[in-house]
Amino acid sequence: MTQIDLDSHACGSAAHFDRRTLLAAGASGLAWLSPLAAALGRAEEQSPRGKPAQSVIMLWLQGGPSQLETFDPHPGTKIGGQTQARDTAAQGVRIASGFGHLAELMDDVAIVRNVVSKEGDHERATYNVKTGYRPDVTLVHPSIGAIMCHQLPQTHAEIPRHLSILPNQWSARGGYMGAQFDAFRVPDPRRPLPDVSRLVSKERYDQRLADLDVVETAFARGRREDLEASKTLHRTTIAAAEKMMTSDQLKSFRERV
Repeated sequence: MTQIDLDSHACGSAAHFDRRTLLAAGASGLAWLSPLAAALGRAEEQSPRGKPAQSVIMLWLQGGPSQLETFDPHPGTKIGGQTQARDTAAQGVRIASGFGHLAELMDDVAIVRNVVSKEGDHERATYNVKTGYRPDVTLVHPSIGAIMCHQLPQTHAEIPRHLSILPNQWSARGGYMGAQFDAFRVPDPRRPLPDVSRLVSKERYDQRLADLDVVETAFARGRREDLEASKTLHRTTIAAAEKMMTSDQLKSFRERV
């Protein structure tokens, strides 16, 4: 989906739990039910916790090869076809033989081979997977990138932290958190970004910004006293666009492989 870099609701507080913390808490609470749960709890206490991820790349494939040719091969069966399986760095996990490099890193990979949902329609199921919620006609839910931008502390980035490359009709959105968390769309990564370069001289560009200030000052005159202090999302968006257009960080879009 993006290179996403998820405010003050930092995920290190007591109100937030990552998967590992939740599993440890569950194992401790259910220790009286199962010796295995107690063992899991002790293993968790002894294992060092890594730093939380600061960025996520989500690759969404509209279609693709069958699971029988990738992560769930069945060699020697009627449904397995010609795909062969190979061992991986994760004990007991086998994947298609064509994924040699990935097999070496499989101890850092989690494979979800079964998903149960009440959604049988592709469009609704896509929404379900990308947001974690089933479609609701009364609400638009945020995508994973929007949630990360909301949860992770603000950085000094002068370019969007939430990107959607080659977006389709279900591109990443901020949903009920607001349009400020929508993904910045990159239509084609092989081409220059549209609408980020001045099409006029710097003098004319600066004059246009000055004219905009005249119009906005006239609009604010006689209205709420705190209008200038609070600003509007419209003005905030313009300021962010100005900063992006003149930022050296735009080089990250140009320096492509």
